[in-house]
Amino acid sequence: MAEIKLTPEICEEIEGNYDKSRCFGTMAEKLQKPEFCKQTGFNNPCISRVALIMGKADVCDQIPAGSERDSCKNNIYQVKGGDLTSCESMTDKFQKELCITKIAVSQNRLELCLKLGDNRDACIKEYASKQNDVVYCMELKESSQYYYLNIDGFGNYVFYF
Repeated sequence: MAEIKLTPEICEEIEGNYDKSRCFGTMAEKLQKPEFCKQTGFNNPCISRVALIMGKADVCDQIPAGSERDSCKNNIYQVKGGDLTSCESMTDKFQKELCITKIAVSQNRLELCLKLGDNRDACIKEYASKQNDVVYCMELKESSQYYYLNIDGFGNYVFYF
């Protein structure tokens, strides 16, 4: 069976916008060329997928600044790892705090959680769960944040929030 090589010409010949769009999206992903995303009609999601496949956060810079660009970068940082500088460059507050949370938990840096705004308690909970130590929950701001500790069948602590 002969393999068909994807080219822009083949995609252009396809009738129907949906199938043509999928062809260009597949070509962008397979060839790792985000420039083909422009022909998909779904530029930002296509660029995000290509950037993740390539493992290059700078490809996300082709997406206009904001939540979608920051989300694109966050996806890559979660797979490849990021640093605090990467997070600080984000413009969307939610995505920035999500990025900092991942670093705080992965690098065992509770102090980063304590500096957060809206995501502070979620970061502390995730940190406490990873550390398997309920004592970190004493740092929660919300008085309504109830938690309890249980021990599973393997002797591990399990937190419930």
